[in-house]
Amino acid sequence: MSDLATMQAIAQLVPIGSRVLDLGCGDGALLAYLQENRKCMGYGIEIDDTNVHACVKRGVNVIQLNLDEGLALVSVPVMAPWYRRGGRMSNGR
Repeated sequence: MSDLATMQAIAQLVPIGSRVLDLGCGDGALLAYLQENRKCMGYGIEIDDTNVHACVKRGVNVIQLNLDEGLALVSVPVMAPWYRRGGRMSNGR
């Protein structure tokens, strides 16, 4: 499967307009594809300087972070409602 074919297959699983957190996003190609083709919004998390720069060039929101140290330092608005509920998914009630 080619990179494009892989991105297309993944995109079909993501509802249009979704908020996406791409952990280990690399150069941001998948997130950029989802933004363009599925109208998604989101952030990528990446450690590598070169990949972070590539994300920025693509117009992808990216946070440079070592995932081995966890996500405790990340304050991303799309995660806030989930975090405020103590990490439990709920229907908002």
